[in-house]
Amino acid sequence: MENQSNSIAIVSSTQFKWTAQIQYMESLANEEEAVRYASEHHCNLIVKYSKRSGPPFDVMNDPNMNCATEASNEVVETVPIVSEPESISWSKIVLRKVFGLCKTQ
Repeated sequence: MENQSNSIAIVSSTQFKWTAQIQYMESLANEEEAVRYASEHHCNLIVKYSKRSGPPFDVMNDPNMNCATEASNEVVETVPIVSEPESISWSKIVLRKVFGLCKTQ
């Protein structure tokens, strides 16, 4: 169920048509949180609601990316997947620096 693309489509709710393949994941309060959540959970679709009493962003996974590729749907925005830097231990940092110094000489 991983995202095959390196981007996340943000689609207006007026253009969104739910199909059986689309999996709802989470509703979030702002776009930044939605993009981060989608990146962490390998989702590729965010539906943006303009008039809604709850959180305005629904994070979803569309395995076939049909929602963003249909001619009738207008993608509001495409954003790159956010990648968090991997946590590196001090020993790895020291080894990388030592090997980096050895390569340049």
